[in-house]
Amino acid sequence: MAANKAATVSPVDSTSYPHNIVFHHKEQAEQALAAVQDRDVSLRLFTAPGVAERCGPKYLEHLARRVRQNHPKVDAHFIIDCGKDLPTALRALAAGWTDMVFDQRGKAARQVADLVKAAGGTLYQRPRTAYRFNAHDTLLKIDAN
Repeated sequence: MAANKAATVSPVDSTSYPHNIVFHHKEQAEQALAAVQDRDVSLRLFTAPGVAERCGPKYLEHLARRVRQNHPKVDAHFIIDCGKDLPTALRALAAGWTDMVFDQRGKAARQVADLVKAAGGTLYQRPRTAYRFNAHDTLLKIDAN
């Protein structure tokens, strides 16, 4: 690829994946993994919109590592949702995140796509169909269609 050309990375469509989980905090991520501890299931765990900006990518990376350590039998893949916030996306990459949701368009999207690709990661779309936690931390399937 020429040095002056930006890589184009299309976000992966998360909607067809059968086990997308959106979580707000560590207890919800733990609960999701504990629920499938003895099943042959793969999970994609997306941080809820706004959580990366509030908690910070470094904290969330630590949280994801701890939750995976607590449930080593579960195939869990954590994805940080950076929304449209370029500084959060850049901090996420610096903290070691390679897989993320980034909803920005234009030059910022191309910059993040290049960095994600260079890190060996993937850009995802925010899942329209996912399991989400309600106010009582009960896991519910939500279909936004």
